Amino acid sequence: MNRIGLEAQVVRELEPDDVVRAAGAAGFDMAGVYIDLDRWTPAMTREVRNAFAQTGVAPLEAEVIRMWEAVGEHERRLIDIASDIGLPYLIVVSMARDGDRAADLLAELAGMARPSGVRPVLEFGAFTAIRDVDAALAAVSRAGGGVNILPDPIHLARSGGAPADLKRIPAAILPFAQICDAGPPPANPTPELLLEEARHYRLDIGEGQLPLGDFYRALPPGIPLSNEVRSIAWERRYPDPFERARILATNMRRWLASIDIR
Repeated sequence: MNRIGLEAQVVRELEPDDVVRAAGAAGFDMAGVYIDLDRWTPAMTREVRNAFAQTGVAPLEAEVIRMWEAVGEHERRLIDIASDIGLPYLIVVSMARDGDRAADLLAELAGMARPSGVRPVLEFGAFTAIRDVDAALAAVSRAGGGVNILPDPIHLARSGGAPADLKRIPAAILPFAQICDAGPPPANPTPELLLEEARHYRLDIGEGQLPLGDFYRALPPGIPLSNEVRSIAWERRYPDPFERARILATNMRRWLASIDIR
């Protein structure tokens, strides 16, 4: 069965080291780390490293580089912290409004990250300049290597894509995928509304209407899956983030056991 991970924003109330501990207590195999440079300290790096070592949870990725119009010291600090922790991937979202410029920035970022061994992972979305699978493939090609693609079922659906589109992404640049469910799209799907939905209104697997079975089967066999149920409703339903993580992990493993028919 696929290894499963916990995205940090699912339990956003927790400090980064406690995200890792929540993942371990819940039975996740991996965890991501949200790095807020406005408050990050060397002590936090040590605490997160210790949490990974103590729990046996594997480091997955750091969040998040939002590429605007330049790549510089801010991005370098994120890369260095991710490398110090031992996180192999760093999620990148393009906020530039021009797709060609976004691809050029991605190439700069890939060059900056290459010596560290941390690989940028591009998360496409309809609210960004790199909105769909085709744009993501073009951007990664233009970047000249060193960049992976991160599929997320809500972003795939809201960009007008279908699970079959994932089969066009080479397995070599698909290190993991995110998983969640969602209801019907907003009536007026502006970029702002789609971003708000992605940040706060996701559903757990089986609660919505996304074709998650087809999404799963279109991915390379055995690919790790990271839970991205960022949800105000789930935060209200399970205000204890440790309990929330536990229930999401249980539901995720149950779903994988039912869907994994390869």
